[in-house]
Amino acid sequence: MSSAKRLPFFRHNYFGVPGDDSEWRRIDADWLGTSDELALMLQSATNNTSLVLALELADHRVLLFAADAQVGNWLSWQTLSWTLADGRKVSGPDLLKRTVFYKVGHHGSHNATLRQQGLESMTGLKTAVVPVDEVVAKKMRWGAMPLVSLMEALASITGQHAYRTDKPAVAREDLIVDDLFFEFKV
Repeated sequence: MSSAKRLPFFRHNYFGVPGDDSEWRRIDADWLGTSDELALMLQSATNNTSLVLALELADHRVLLFAADAQVGNWLSWQTLSWTLADGRKVSGPDLLKRTVFYKVGHHGSHNATLRQQGLESMTGLKTAVVPVDEVVAKKMRWGAMPLVSLMEALASITGQHAYRTDKPAVAREDLIVDDLFFEFKV
């Protein structure tokens, strides 16, 4: 503030002349008191607008990173299709069918993954990872994260290769577990 007071632009347009009618425009640090509320409101408003990536490998297997996708996202993928440079046609359901790795959306919440038109479409799924911290979810009162029935369905489909980032992983021959990461081959 002291630096700004020395600059003519701010002296004239922001600070004004003492006693004039311009003090109502000054916010100084007032906005800082509500920044946490604003951040939480923005997070709530944009949570379902996350960028979802489906990466197709050279052998046509797909790695799906669903960010915070929720039901509306999953439903919108059902009608999407593209024609690739090589002339092949690809659709949302086709990408789901060829998904071998799934980074589960929205911390494994109740609306993170559709069963029909979602999980049941991932017939090639080999591995799923749920980015979750159940202790934090309970503390924040976010409900059951991850959803038990989703974890059971993922384990059933992947042959017990469904992992949570907050719990030690199940033993797997090609799995390396570190405090900071899991490493495995897909």
